Amino acid sequence: MFGLFMSVFGSGGAINAIFIMVESRMPSKILGSSMVIVVTTAVFYSSLSPFIAYMSQPVPFLFGCSIIVTAISLTLILPKSR
Repeated sequence: MFGLFMSVFGSGGAINAIFIMVESRMPSKILGSSMVIVVTTAVFYSSLSPFIAYMSQPVPFLFGCSIIVTAISLTLILPKSR
């Protein structure tokens, strides 16, 4: 149960940080569509987190690591801040 709580809590904190990064780096013309993509991705991963938390090890660990690597990779390709 603690793993489930931390999955949802961690996803919420990451999404808030991503909102700030997207708002400061995206031009205002495409800001809305960028936020839609972020929210859609967040809802998708949040809906998967209960299923992943109850899987046997090392699946939850590997899934978490893949999300972290993906998030870091995608933030590195963002344009420079305005």
